[in-house]
Amino acid sequence: MSYGHAHHLNAMSDQAKPGASPADDLAPPVDPALYRRDGVRPVLAERDIAALYLLLKGEGVTQRQIAELTGQSQSEVSEILAGRKVQSYDLLVRIAEGFHVPRELMGLSYGDSTAYCGQGTLADPPQGVDTEMLRRRLIELGAGLAVCAPAAKLAPLLERLELPDPSPVALPSQLGAVHVAKVRDLTRRLGEAGNPSGSDPEVLSAAAAQMTRLLEVPGPDAVKKALITAVSELHIEAGWAAFDSGLYDRAMGHYGHALKLGTEAGDAYCQAVALNAAGLATVEYRDPNEGLKLLQCGGATARKIPPDEQRAVVVAVGSGTALAPLSRLVRS
Repeated sequence: MSYGHAHHLNAMSDQAKPGASPADDLAPPVDPALYRRDGVRPVLAERDIAALYLLLKGEGVTQRQIAELTGQSQSEVSEILAGRKVQSYDLLVRIAEGFHVPRELMGLSYGDSTAYCGQGTLADPPQGVDTEMLRRRLIELGAGLAVCAPAAKLAPLLERLELPDPSPVALPSQLGAVHVAKVRDLTRRLGEAGNPSGSDPEVLSAAAAQMTRLLEVPGPDAVKKALITAVSELHIEAGWAAFDSGLYDRAMGHYGHALKLGTEAGDAYCQAVALNAAGLATVEYRDPNEGLKLLQCGGATARKIPPDEQRAVVVAVGSGTALAPLSRLVRS
């Protein structure tokens, strides 16, 4: 197949600049629209690198250019073209960056344009030769450790041990109550883990991003609503972790997600907590007057929480503690 870019790709080797690396010399002017065509998106979503390389070769990219742009040897490229599966996250990223493929199309990051958006599934991480090779090398290293081999003997084995980063876990095809329980349990555990020494904002943000992916999966309305609420609460927890670390922008981002999801679910508790937390963060790190407005909105929203809603006490406590430092700032 051809999309009219072969002449550009064939000219890549002529674009060398003094002092530039081979990869810099071969920056491919591939039209991004190429990767979003119906026949190409499944290849990227499944991370079928052999098919991708064949596609690029059909566009005029040479095997040498593929190797230089992805940091591989030509023999490695040949192995992939012959059927070797690519499982290493680092290599997948190098391939995406080398050919300017949006990462979300290969499931390496998440966004509205991801290849599986709206489908509720994600291609399983490729399995095959790479895993078998890793297993053999683990056995080699294990044997060396078992016989107490000297460090000089173990060093080559360690150098050959290429460890892939974990691939994204596949999304379920259908939501169930178990997924709601999973998110709630994760929120509870992460909150408890952060009590002694403070929560890790990076871990909480990653957890919130991962669980937000579940919202793409279809399911019964009641389950979907409960999941939206649970994910909103996880974003609130992630926001607190960022707030405790002085990361105002990150905290506000999570509170914004929480408020949006709470509004979609019609959950007054999540709405009120998100507004109060955003107000408290704004008082602490930015503008007391703007923070007061958010706190007032949170207080008014809290009045919509049903009387039998046990979580309401959290909002009341949060509002009181937020107003105390605010009054001191306003008087100063």
